[in-house]
Amino acid sequence: MIIGVQTDSELKKVLKDNEKVVIEYFADWCGHCRLLIPKFHKMSKEERFKDIMFVRVDTEEYPTAKFFLSKLGVDDIQDIPHISTFKNGVLLEEESTSDEKVILKMIEKLKGNHDEAHKHSKTC
Repeated sequence: MIIGVQTDSELKKVLKDNEKVVIEYFADWCGHCRLLIPKFHKMSKEERFKDIMFVRVDTEEYPTAKFFLSKLGVDDIQDIPHISTFKNGVLLEEESTSDEKVILKMIEKLKGNHDEAHKHSKTC
């Protein structure tokens, strides 16, 4: 399942209420973002990822997202699409990419990452 968030409070709630979260930051005008839509949807429906919340954040509709996320350790989002993975509200990994293989590797790492701490330790 994919949800969209448009406010800090919605994003904070998603990160608090879900153990594993994958966030895609996008804009409607971005060609690579548009190409990623069906791939991201397909990933979100895969049985092996059923315990992961998939989130899309429109950087045009929710421009303050990058400020909120920077408090959690997300680098300044300059290039989109930008993917971030969170476990228990802690940033694990992020990458500006539309490469499905790279994103799948990030998600697999999120699934298998139970006790590893990332260099970013800020939580929501």
